[in-house]
Amino acid sequence: MSSDYKEGHIQNCIQLLRQSGFYWGAITNQEAKTFLRNAKAGSFLVRDSTDQRYLFTITLKTSTGITSVRIVMQKSTFRLDSKNLEAQTPTFKTVLHLINYYMKIAWNIRSSVTVEQKTTKNSSFLLYHPLYKELYTLKHLCRRAINNYVTTQEKVYELPVSSQLQDYLCKWPFSC
Repeated sequence: MSSDYKEGHIQNCIQLLRQSGFYWGAITNQEAKTFLRNAKAGSFLVRDSTDQRYLFTITLKTSTGITSVRIVMQKSTFRLDSKNLEAQTPTFKTVLHLINYYMKIAWNIRSSVTVEQKTTKNSSFLLYHPLYKELYTLKHLCRRAINNYVTTQEKVYELPVSSQLQDYLCKWPFSC
């Protein structure tokens, strides 16, 4: 794999992260904790890693405090650093695909547990609420909401909307 491809892939991932609104760039762990201090459990942001061996870090507020998990890049794919997690983590072509995957898991868990379980469950890595650095248009927010329910791009083209709107939906295939 050429370094040009890898460089282009990283630049594409950074561009997607910037469009996400929850990428905060080069902030420190302490700054991230300050931003998340008053947020609810499950809130998170993505920032540049302060460890030179990693590109990005997810800083997350859990029910027990604020923690950070590094994102590992291997062979142009991304995964969570699994040192502190129970098993090897799946890999994704971009950081946003990784975030989208873990948010869907969190929302599936939230919808399947009872009220009693919600209050006693210790959530160590459940991504529910991105902490946005900037606000988005209603148009983009609607696109994210639609993409939360449409599972594949093929299904987008089955929606009873104009082809222009279908193309717009496919340009951001994430629900985050």
